Amino acid sequence: MTCNDSGYQAISFDHSTHQATVNEDACTGCTLCYSVCPIPECIQMVPRRGAWKAPNRGISPDFKLVTPDVLKLRPREKLVINEN
Repeated sequence: MTCNDSGYQAISFDHSTHQATVNEDACTGCTLCYSVCPIPECIQMVPRRGAWKAPNRGISPDFKLVTPDVLKLRPREKLVINEN
């Protein structure tokens, strides 16, 4: 796993200088980059400046789970295999 494999894509690289930059708006502070970085003490976690705003990712809060008709379970009629 590398920095680019991060689920939040908060780290970008300059291809000419090979220098990494953290996009603070996309960073959630999950420490995944810190955990997988192969260079010891290269990344230091610091307190966030200002209020934290959750990134706009995942399922929106107003999402309503609706099951399509083809997946809805309908009660079965009683199946009689042996009437004895």
